[in-house]
Amino acid sequence: MVDARRTLLTPGNEDAWARLNAEKRAAQRPAPGTPVRELIDEGVTLSRTALELLQAVGDGRRPTPT
Repeated sequence: MVDARRTLLTPGNEDAWARLNAEKRAAQRPAPGTPVRELIDEGVTLSRTALELLQAVGDGRRPTPT
């Protein structure tokens, strides 16, 4: 019988996490032959998104005194 309280977060699921992480890495890897321009455009988009997120939440630094 399966324990309803047992989840992926409980100890002993290292193999399942390793498999899930490998699948995630494979899904995020661009297909062979992806044009360089497309890879650069995706990188620029990710960088802009990261910058917008940092600006929205603050970057963790204290304001510079004036």
